[in-house]
Amino acid sequence: QAAQWYAKAADQGNMDGQYNLGSCYAQGEGVPRDETRAAEYFELAARQGMAEAQFNVGVCYQSGKGVDQDHSRGFDWFTKAGEQGHTKAQYNAARCLQLGQGVEEDPVKAAAWLEKAASKGAARAQ
Repeated sequence: QAAQWYAKAADQGNMDGQYNLGSCYAQGEGVPRDETRAAEYFELAARQGMAEAQFNVGVCYQSGKGVDQDHSRGFDWFTKAGEQGHTKAQYNAARCLQLGQGVEEDPVKAAAWLEKAASKGAARAQ
């Protein structure tokens, strides 16, 4: 039933509703599991500036879940979320820069992202 309420909120442009409905589709809670619809709703919330949604969209593009795999777009979404202080996005942006995944390899920029993530307690970044 929660998915129905999230859908009503999402249809009205509410970013929390969009994000929550995306989560429902991603996990198959209250609706059939649908990675494509999950990615669509996450992206709607991400475009409104929600850092967690931006991170999720980055993961979708990096992994190809619900969208065509596009490492460059994944990196772009990680940086948007990372600029808002999202620790996991900062770490993922650093990894992209370390590996040259979707972006030119840049160990200096990677180190800067890792430092940001580590300063917030991300153990993997330390």
